Amino acid sequence: MTVKSTMPIGVTDFKELRENYYLVDKTDFIRQFIDGRSAATLITRPRRFGKTLFMSMMDWFFSIDKKEASEHLFDGLAIDRAGEKYMAQRGSRPVISFSLKGIEGSTWTTARNIFCRRIRELYKKYYYLWENSDLKDDDKTYAQNIVNLKGEPEDYLDSLKDLSRMLFEYHGIKPVMLIDEYDAPLQYAYDNGYYDEAVTFFRTCYNYAFKDNEYLDFAIITGVLRVAKESIFSGLNSLDVCSVTTDKYTEACGFTPAEVESMANELGFADKLPEIKEWYDGYHFSQSDIYNPWSVINYVDKKFTPQPYWINTSSNGILEKLLSHADKERFDELDGLIKGEPICTVLNEGIMYESIGRNAEDLYNMLLTSGYLTIEKNSGQLDRRPVDMIIPNKEICMVYADEILRSLMPTSGVGLSLMMLEYMLRGNAEKFESSLKKIVEQIASTFDTAKDKQEIFYHGLMLGFTATLHGNGYQVKSEGEAGYGRFDVAIFPLDNKNPGVILEFKVADDEKSLEKAAEDAKNQINDKGYIAEFDSRGVRNVWKYGIAFCGKNVLMR
Repeated sequence: MTVKSTMPIGVTDFKELRENYYLVDKTDFIRQFIDGRSAATLITRPRRFGKTLFMSMMDWFFSIDKKEASEHLFDGLAIDRAGEKYMAQRGSRPVISFSLKGIEGSTWTTARNIFCRRIRELYKKYYYLWENSDLKDDDKTYAQNIVNLKGEPEDYLDSLKDLSRMLFEYHGIKPVMLIDEYDAPLQYAYDNGYYDEAVTFFRTCYNYAFKDNEYLDFAIITGVLRVAKESIFSGLNSLDVCSVTTDKYTEACGFTPAEVESMANELGFADKLPEIKEWYDGYHFSQSDIYNPWSVINYVDKKFTPQPYWINTSSNGILEKLLSHADKERFDELDGLIKGEPICTVLNEGIMYESIGRNAEDLYNMLLTSGYLTIEKNSGQLDRRPVDMIIPNKEICMVYADEILRSLMPTSGVGLSLMMLEYMLRGNAEKFESSLKKIVEQIASTFDTAKDKQEIFYHGLMLGFTATLHGNGYQVKSEGEAGYGRFDVAIFPLDNKNPGVILEFKVADDEKSLEKAAEDAKNQINDKGYIAEFDSRGVRNVWKYGIAFCGKNVLMR
């Protein structure tokens, strides 16, 4: 078969991809699953790692309704090469395939109505169950009420289980249930303040669908977060959780090094492999090395242009809330991560939404499960054990700095902050001060700027801004030893022809003291010899800024 070179950007249907685009063959998962499947399997992976396409592959393989259309779809693929024992199961079962993506809204009423309409569309796919069938009259009435949106509230809670029963009674074969993005409604619920209503509803719905469902053969569930069993899968003891830290099905989503190398050889860009690895490799799902598939195919599609393709591909409301709780220690750790330093924290993937922000490790576990961090290889793997987490690659380092900055800033202020940094690097103190003052005026009220916490707030704020420079022509250091003391922030150019920057901060007791505080900060840079490290690096030009803060006021010298 001729190798197709078109990259499947945004393609989520397996048949469409197989027939028209370059395919990375993931069908060996089907063999693995048949050999060791559980009654209900939860697979969690970061966004844009191919979960929806993966579920479409499972649908096309098992669906009895698609048996004729899939007759040659798997020819020559890994599952075909595995032998007749496995291929005999193609088209062998009814399949219920349901995605919860987009079930959102500013209120629970809106989100629930969208869910009911999605169930209606799901039921419409199986019209043959109540047309010209031996289905009981009350089941036909029930199904018609679902389709006409006239069902009782409890009808929609039971709808997935009832559909599995009707499919079993019609075919005489237990169906398969594929639930994609199971946690998407819960993220929107948390962001919009109706989490309690949503989690109660979906807990009931999922338990009806999966727990003790005698009509169901097996279920596969996918999502980003491993939501704690206590909050959503209570009582479902048979759930087989396959997260980014477990050994099972580690290569089901994402590209392995061998798959990326094969793609490069087949499409003629083997010389680009070192660049692809630097930008998009580095994820460790248990002991498997994994590339971000979304970014790899975009890189190839865009004629091998390295840039962060993963940025802004979904809402990060929970991440923003976590970052809003970060103190100076957290900012220092985040700054270290951008510089390549690991963070040691307790692994706890079972996210309890209602506890987000209470515990320091919540931030890093959220970053891990959502793809901003990965566990360093050979680190401990057991839940509730300390592990070392790192930023996986260059792309995520850039995404990381940008999104942390955005979490600190209103949307309108991001461009202003970038210009502020440019003024700082050029030595334009007047515009640097003016821009910083505007930023502080915009965001200081959302943080605790009480007298005893102001220094922590301002230092963390400036670290968030300057972190975006790290690796982009500069090295940023916080509270480093130099001369006869410790500077607040130093920015070293990687090219010594460019100037460096020293930032020293002071907090004034009142507005009248701003002038003296700014002068003291500037003088401290000189008196303590903070430019000593610049001299040792051969950097001859250094901008030295003494910055004084008081509430929303800023003065610079």
